Amino acid sequence: MALVAEREPCAVDGAGVVVCDEPGLGVLLADLLDRERAHAVVGIAPCGEQEGPVLAAGEVRAVVGERTHVYVLEGEFVLGRLEEELGSRLALPFDAVRVWWPDLSLRSDPGDHPLAVALDGEAEADTLAELARQFDLSRPHVRREIALLEDCLALAEHNLQLVTAQNAKTAERLRDAHRERHREAMRADRALGYEDPGGVARPSGQAC
Repeated sequence: MALVAEREPCAVDGAGVVVCDEPGLGVLLADLLDRERAHAVVGIAPCGEQEGPVLAAGEVRAVVGERTHVYVLEGEFVLGRLEEELGSRLALPFDAVRVWWPDLSLRSDPGDHPLAVALDGEAEADTLAELARQFDLSRPHVRREIALLEDCLALAEHNLQLVTAQNAKTAERLRDAHRERHREAMRADRALGYEDPGGVARPSGQAC
C-alpha cells in the first residue's frame, strides 16, 4: 500500500533527516518521487552488526554537498518498507549508502542511482571514498558525457571491425592474384618448353 506523504520528519541531526517511522518514510518517499526534484537524495542505512549508521551523516554531507538531501534510516522496519515501495533494485540494504538522482521512478535503472556498500573489514574512510567516487561519476551530466563517449567508442570499434574485415578481403585477393600469376607463369614456361626438376628453368633440349 502506498504511503501518504508526510511533511514532518522524525528528527533532524544537523546533517540529515532521521527516518525512524512511517511518517518519516513518507517524507523520504515524497522527496524521492517528486517529479520536480532537482537535487540528489542520499540514504544512509544502519550497520548490520552494530548500532548506528554505516557512515556518519556529517561525513556524507561533506562529500555530497549542501544541496543534497541526506536521510539517515533507522531500523529493519524502515528499510523493509522502503523496499516494498521502491522494489529491491532501488532500495537501501543494511551497511550501504544510496544516491537517488532526480527523475527516479520504479522503472529506473539502479545503475543510475548507485549504491556504496561497506565491505567486511573495510575502513569507513574507504567506504566514504567509494561513495564520493560513485556520487561524482553518476551525476546526470557526467552520465550523459559517459554515454556519448561509449557511443563514440562503439562506433569506432564497429568501423575498426569493418576496416579489418576489408583489409583481410584485400589481402586474400592479393594472395589469390599472386597465386594466379604464378600458375600463369608456370603454364607459360611449360608452353615454351622450359622444364627443370631442380628449379632452374631452361629451354628443353639445352645441355645440362
